[in-house]
Amino acid sequence: MLLTDRPRRLTLMAAALASSALLSACDTLDEWSAEEYQHKCESLGIHPGSPSYEPCILQQQKLDEEGIQHSMDRAAQQKHHK
Repeated sequence: MLLTDRPRRLTLMAAALASSALLSACDTLDEWSAEEYQHKCESLGIHPGSPSYEPCILQQQKLDEEGIQHSMDRAAQQKHHK
């Protein structure tokens, strides 16, 4: 192994570790979101196994994503008007 390869390898290893940490954080967020969607559907009386359960979960996800997009659009619009 050349001495010049060591810093590059350390950089690559650090990048790989950081990427792994970010991906695991995304999995945790996805789990939290899924649990939130499940809770919302169940609070509406739609329970796992019913024909309406999966469409309810998907609808909750869609509403959540639309809310996020709306907030981002509003923030960009406010920034543009300043």
